Amino acid sequence: MLRLKPWVTMSTNDEGALLLDSRRGVYWHLDPVGVSVAEALEREPSLDDLVQAVTAEFDVDANVAKRDVRRLLKDLKKARLIEGRIA
Repeated sequence: MLRLKPWVTMSTNDEGALLLDSRRGVYWHLDPVGVSVAEALEREPSLDDLVQAVTAEFDVDANVAKRDVRRLLKDLKKARLIEGRIA
């Protein structure tokens, strides 16, 4: 299960969203697809659940969505904004 760390909050705006790590004072900008993924993380989904959420909302091939979602998750994990295992 993947999720935002408890001390990370999201604030949406017209261009996407900002994730704030309140422990470290680090901001991370998300585009609309990233917002979709971050919102889905509130339900502690699997990678397949996240890909399904993106393909349902955006006109994108499932293989492309899976690659891009996996890349985003790895970046968020590296930035220490999410926890859980990326399948």
